[in-house]
Amino acid sequence: MQGSNQKITVFLAETSSDTKSLRSLLGNVLRKAGMDVISANYHDDLEIFEKESKAKIIQADCSIHLIGNKFEPLKGTTISKTITHYHLEEAQKRNEQEDSLFKLFIWRPWSIGDQDLDHEQEIFVNSVRNSIFNNMVFSNHDAPVLFVEDVRSIMQAEQSSSMNVSSTEIFFIYNELDEDSALQIVDLLEDIAEVEKLNIVQNSNRNYAEFVAQQIKKSRLAVVYFKRTADWAIPFVQQIWKKTGGASSNTNILFLGDGNYDVNKNKLFNAPKIISLVIAEELMPLEIKVQLDKQS
Repeated sequence: MQGSNQKITVFLAETSSDTKSLRSLLGNVLRKAGMDVISANYHDDLEIFEKESKAKIIQADCSIHLIGNKFEPLKGTTISKTITHYHLEEAQKRNEQEDSLFKLFIWRPWSIGDQDLDHEQEIFVNSVRNSIFNNMVFSNHDAPVLFVEDVRSIMQAEQSSSMNVSSTEIFFIYNELDEDSALQIVDLLEDIAEVEKLNIVQNSNRNYAEFVAQQIKKSRLAVVYFKRTADWAIPFVQQIWKKTGGASSNTNILFLGDGNYDVNKNKLFNAPKIISLVIAEELMPLEIKVQLDKQS
């Protein structure tokens, strides 16, 4: 992601023939709003078009997908897929990669919805509406200016909230009330792996949720540790799990409770990408190493 004082680069995806003029208008509004607009022009040679599309999407900070009413399959292929669908899939692949700040904006103005809609396109539109995921925004604004203002405000907020995170093997998170035992575990881990640690301080003004979400995505394994703080840990890991994409996250979270405290015995959070364990404190460094080795 670029710095907040630099232009936002937008990949403007191709659309169906019925919304070409609206796409052109949208491009002009984006440029007037101070954004750089890049696109991949459709080629009859599908291989050239695919290469250009992938290269341009990689260059962008976000993508915009205008969904019209016409179902117009790509030429040169037997796959029943439109150019809109293809560009949306490529942008989704970019979002799933390491650069998690990449955003997708879906624009389908209310006025378009009042017009005739091809049956195949209706199926596609419904599938998009029912599968909005992390870092995707769906808008029905009729006015391009209002839609672009939303894009600009969201992207500028994302840029300003981009935090100083770094790639690491283990990201170890704990509450300040458990600092004594947490640091002992970290000391042992640092002999075998690269560790970033975070002490969650009560009543702090720091935006922990945003920082943790960004750092987790740069880590091979995240560990949320608790000893005396189970009442804090469970809602915290639930929040972080959702913020990092839930089941679609690329990083597993080891939710690790101290089994020497009887109150922790049933303090588990079971969900995809979550490894939830309550074990003796002395076994934790070894268990964390075992889980780290399982990560690809």
